[in-house]
Amino acid sequence: MADGYEQRNRKRAHLERVLLVCGGQNAGKSSRLRNMFVDPRFGTKGHIPAHSRVVPVRLSRERGLVVRFTSPHERGETLEIFLGKIDRDLERAWWNFGFWRANFAAAIQPNAANQMPDAVATCKAIRDAFWPERVRLVQIHPRQDGDPGDLLSEAQVNELRNQSVEVVTIDGRRPGEKKLDPNAFFLSDFFDFS
Repeated sequence: MADGYEQRNRKRAHLERVLLVCGGQNAGKSSRLRNMFVDPRFGTKGHIPAHSRVVPVRLSRERGLVVRFTSPHERGETLEIFLGKIDRDLERAWWNFGFWRANFAAAIQPNAANQMPDAVATCKAIRDAFWPERVRLVQIHPRQDGDPGDLLSEAQVNELRNQSVEVVTIDGRRPGEKKLDPNAFFLSDFFDFS
């Protein structure tokens, strides 16, 4: 898909970093991604987006962030469709916003569901297609309702480590009425290049 970091024939932004928030259905993946927008560096004045799609966020003069809140597993997408959407996001980041470098955050599920493979195969496909510099997978446990989350198996974590994917687990429980999610800045800090 992507033609590497070649500048002469550029048609899309270079995919720099990928953040995948991983959990089962209703674990709180999109809530965790939306809460990142409290970070003032995203230019949102602390407002959490209510829409399912947001305009790419400018991180610096030539660097942007594209976010997809709904997992391809829940949308019934195939891996090819999901990768095609990332590719189009990178093209739009280049042509519409002038980003030389794009970063990507999305929700995924740990296990194969509908037409999508598990998190391990998804990470490998993203790496093979786009050659990002870093990939971080953040699994949610416990879920936003406090119940245990769907965790990656030890074998899956080992496979992700073999792909040089960073794997961490965060507490997905809601912080309570009108309280800031303490994990919001942990996620947004992945896109701090200062």
